Amino acid sequence: MRSYKNRSDTGFALPTIIVASVVIMLLLLVAASATTSIREGLYAQYYRRLAREAAESGVVYASKCLEQNNELAQWSNTAKLRPDTNCQGSSVAGRSRYVLQTGNIRSTFEVAEPERREGSIQRVVVIGRTEIFRTTDDSLWKSYEYRLAGQTGLSTLLDSVTFGYASGSPNGAFFTTIDEFGRPNSAGFNAFGQLGLGNTTDTLHPGRFSLPANKRVVRTYTNFLSHGRNLFALTDNGEVWGAGLNDGGQLGNPATTDRHVSSPVQFRLPASDAVATFVAPLGEVTFVVTSNGNVYVAGTNEKGVAGVNSSEAAIRTPTKLTFPEKIRGDAVSWAVDSQTAYAIGESGKLYGWGNNFFGQLAQNDINERRSPVQIGTFGMPGKSKAVQVTFDGDTMYVRDSNGALYSAGKTNFGQAGVATFRLLGLNSKKCLAANGQATKTENCSAAANQRWSFERTSNTLRVESNPASSNALCLTSAGTDFKRAEMSRCPTSGASPSQKYDFRYVPGSRDYVYLSNSSDIGGRGKCVIEANSSTGETEVADCRYIMNFLWYAYNPTLERIASSGVVDVSTDQYFAALVRNDGRVQTWGLNTGALGNGVNSNPFDPDRYKRQMYNPVPVDFKLPAGVRATTSWTTSNGLDPNVANIFVVTTDGRVFGAGSNVSGQLGIGHFGGIYATPQQMLVLGTGGNNALYVRSGYGTAVAYTSNRKVFTVGNNSNGQLGDDTTNNNATPQANKNTNSQRRVLFY
Repeated sequence: MRSYKNRSDTGFALPTIIVASVVIMLLLLVAASATTSIREGLYAQYYRRLAREAAESGVVYASKCLEQNNELAQWSNTAKLRPDTNCQGSSVAGRSRYVLQTGNIRSTFEVAEPERREGSIQRVVVIGRTEIFRTTDDSLWKSYEYRLAGQTGLSTLLDSVTFGYASGSPNGAFFTTIDEFGRPNSAGFNAFGQLGLGNTTDTLHPGRFSLPANKRVVRTYTNFLSHGRNLFALTDNGEVWGAGLNDGGQLGNPATTDRHVSSPVQFRLPASDAVATFVAPLGEVTFVVTSNGNVYVAGTNEKGVAGVNSSEAAIRTPTKLTFPEKIRGDAVSWAVDSQTAYAIGESGKLYGWGNNFFGQLAQNDINERRSPVQIGTFGMPGKSKAVQVTFDGDTMYVRDSNGALYSAGKTNFGQAGVATFRLLGLNSKKCLAANGQATKTENCSAAANQRWSFERTSNTLRVESNPASSNALCLTSAGTDFKRAEMSRCPTSGASPSQKYDFRYVPGSRDYVYLSNSSDIGGRGKCVIEANSSTGETEVADCRYIMNFLWYAYNPTLERIASSGVVDVSTDQYFAALVRNDGRVQTWGLNTGALGNGVNSNPFDPDRYKRQMYNPVPVDFKLPAGVRATTSWTTSNGLDPNVANIFVVTTDGRVFGAGSNVSGQLGIGHFGGIYATPQQMLVLGTGGNNALYVRSGYGTAVAYTSNRKVFTVGNNSNGQLGDDTTNNNATPQANKNTNSQRRVLFY
């Protein structure tokens, strides 16, 4: 009998060949199972990748829809974006429901309503889906989902591009942008360390405004009226960080005592009120508005500009100002320049404090105020509200809710926009007044016998009221030697030579006028002087450049420029512009061609151009027929006509500019010249580059467009045009450093 070594558990022995076959079969089954599992895993990975690609398509589609509608989403959570919908989330006939459709495999997506983060940067969440259908009956067999978050928008936020410049010595201009991660990047003038780069060296290529790594910036602030000596960044949690000039502690960090701070430090708000919403920098002093409507200040206190009722020269620890209400935190509600500040409260009341030498606080005097005072009756029961305030350093303008426009302050070139003025003697600080037949200087008041105007049809100087002699309203020179300054009856036709007067100017003077008898055209004529400052006695004498014949022309009370219809006002030193609701633009003040009325003057040749320099009545900025304006921007640098401009943005996105083109800032394709008639800027208003508003200064112009671009033109001495050079440019360009490409990030 043959013997078997292998047996079953039942005691039966199995042939060796059978056992081997079983093992092989088992191994094959395991291998087949593993192969199937791997294949299934690979398939699943492939299907999920298709779902991710579909989700990425959804982010890109959402980005395009936002781009085409000024970053405003038109779809919602109840009408989501899908491949077969338009940007409103509505189905479009004939459009496929799928991103991919091959055989029985199809992919699609749906996009929920986006979450706005800041400016144009928005977060969208997309569900991408791959669906597999049975080939027998086209029913759904399996599906794979991929959830994807995307961030879409420009890496440079349109409303966060900040341009600033500083006059004096040193001087220059710079710009700052914020990228999609909330990081400020700055280039240009950096002598004060304000770019926050850790040094005081100018740079042509943007460098990082260095903040702690976890800080996300949503706004930057500087002064664009020649006080751009520091730069502040506002973070998304309400912190304020600053760099630059700190000689008065204006960076708001008591532990930082360096004059120039090139690495940003935090403006120290109290822990109980630590969320900032707005910063108003004046270069030497800084105001921060918090979410509670409170205002904190740090910096110099000259003329009481800090507003905290202190005689200290500087406020180095941020200190709260006292207001009877919450203060608004936006650009049209604040105006700070020179040593005066203004703010509008939530009620529409207007407050001002600081220097008041030209009556710019409208308190009927020239005394400084070291804490806020209310200006006018704005915001009081039954009265209109203040809605915009602007200030050129000497003259203030306020627009109210009825569209009326008012001014107060200096008006030596007519920049108050009204024909009336007071004449303050340089020596005595008393005002010229009519007193019967005599003229004299007396303590300044609101009295009508101190309120003068030029009657330009006859060129006579006329007082508003003469209580002691109601018929004697015009100034004349009398006596055998014509030395007596007295009042006489105003002419009914042509004035006699002894009654004709003009404002005349000391060459290069910023502040003073003298009253010259205009019969001596081309010469200095005879001047009204304060012969005795203690008695107020006046006389007419030869004009010499001596102190007692110089006068300040100013208004210490609110004066109405326009009764209604004003929608915008802008100003810089010595002239201003308003925009009316019918699209007309009117300008007034010193005219070096920037008023755009076809006339210009040279302030360094005042005898020749005296009739063109004093313009108290608004004139038309000559836009082409049928063109309507929306906003304006006014820029100056004292009496220098080479940087004086007014720019106007029109309803069709064009920009018209008047004044200097020395640096090419008018954007008309070439350099040089002063244009007293408005010129249309190239590029803007074409190809979708419709301007929304313009900012300008230091011979540089910056235009912001509706397609979210920033165009620069003109002076580039510090690299402020953003093209990595210092070459001036006469044609507007959307340069690389101020216009990053639109980005879509997936995460």
